[in-house]
Amino acid sequence: MLIGGVPSSPTPLWPHFLPDGKQFLYNSFSLERGDYQVWIGSIAGGEPRTLMPAPSRVEYASPGYVLFVREGALLAQRFNLSEQRLEGTPVQVVGQMEYFAPSGFAPFSVSQNGVLAYQPRGNSSRLVWMDRNGRETGTVMPLAAYQYPRLSPDGKKLVVGKVDPRSGSADLYLTDLASGGTSVPLTSNPNHEYSPVWSPDGRTVAFAMNDNAPPFLHKVGLDGGVIETLIAPSGGVQTATDWLKDGSILYQDVDHVTNTDLMLLPAGGDRKPRKLLATRFNEMHGTISADGHWLAYVTDDSGQQQVYVRSFPQMGAARRVSINGGLWPRWAPDGRELYFMERGRLMAVTVRTSGELEAGTPIVLFQPSAGLVDYDVAADGRFLVNLGKAGFNATKLNVVMNWEAGLK
Repeated sequence: MLIGGVPSSPTPLWPHFLPDGKQFLYNSFSLERGDYQVWIGSIAGGEPRTLMPAPSRVEYASPGYVLFVREGALLAQRFNLSEQRLEGTPVQVVGQMEYFAPSGFAPFSVSQNGVLAYQPRGNSSRLVWMDRNGRETGTVMPLAAYQYPRLSPDGKKLVVGKVDPRSGSADLYLTDLASGGTSVPLTSNPNHEYSPVWSPDGRTVAFAMNDNAPPFLHKVGLDGGVIETLIAPSGGVQTATDWLKDGSILYQDVDHVTNTDLMLLPAGGDRKPRKLLATRFNEMHGTISADGHWLAYVTDDSGQQQVYVRSFPQMGAARRVSINGGLWPRWAPDGRELYFMERGRLMAVTVRTSGELEAGTPIVLFQPSAGLVDYDVAADGRFLVNLGKAGFNATKLNVVMNWEAGLK
């Protein structure tokens, strides 16, 4: 089946019109070959033609180039527009820029009068210990690009994603904090592994991974053995957010009708996933209190992402606990506080969960000058904080005039 000259399967991505306004370039991923191809399609219909293998989105630029990214570098290659064929070999335009190989995402744009804009590669981050006043009390790992740091239930181990700058995808690394920070890969493959959560016994890690499909849930033991599938691909993006004491896994999934939903994978029975919260808004970042009776999560039903709390597993009325927005809620080990991120600050709100939920007014614990990327809470009340360099959270764009001159 063709839709405007584009095969409906595999899924077409990143369309970009050629100068005539009728023909366009686009990407598609082949499950059989396991690679991306760039095609030329037409709004007039007909069979599309393959142009080149390319692991990123592609744009055409006058007087006759196509631009694309490979291993984090922006390249340009001659393109004969009239004959619609490539000529010569690719030449580097930018050495390091943002890039995510699993989807082909590459933030650049080029005009037809010689202006190029692109997002340079993001800064590295560092993992540090901080107290409630924002004082650094120790460094956990050397400078790298980290994401989703998660402490084990006993606080002796850490699992964190470490991004490969050449592809933008991450592997999970296991760090033994008790032995002084020895770090080993927990996963090692071309896929992107992210958002790890620990099993209650601290022996297994669940996470999301793309494997010839949008990310879906997997698990692996601490020995770094065989990666097992927890849930079949749903077509949306699955992200693990918490692993409950009864063995159930809380996660979020993306639905084309209800957007991001909070889901539960039961530990027993038919193990059929069920929806906890599914509206036309986004519900995400779900986490369960230590006593198992309260669910904290984020939704944008007010027009802004805010933190809410509901009773669990019987889903009671939602109580909003943030004021000026919030992301990534985390329960204090004793359940008496709830933490969340708000505009680069770490916030805390006191909660009383015996009987009816009562919540105080959020207060600012600290706002690191280096940029708060994400965090986790240790059993002793310390915070493991992922800090970026100054301006980490600000999107930067570089603009190059007459970019083609650099090729000469």
